[in-house]
Amino acid sequence: MSRPQQDMRFDVPTVGPHTLHLVIAGRAAVLAVEAGTTLMLRLSELVALADARRVALVGVSAASLQTANAVGSV
Repeated sequence: MSRPQQDMRFDVPTVGPHTLHLVIAGRAAVLAVEAGTTLMLRLSELVALADARRVALVGVSAASLQTANAVGSV
């Protein structure tokens, strides 16, 4: 997730195959990223690796996280 004060001209959230290898090493089943703001490097390789290792790639909107946090705090 990007921070509210984050300067997206210079500091963009980014994931790629290396990130996914870390997710796999940690035995996670999902790599969730902020939809619309996260750069996904070497996308075809990223998707193929995720498919092969059965890791879900999920784009989540900031609004949906705020809604989930509001519901969870009730």
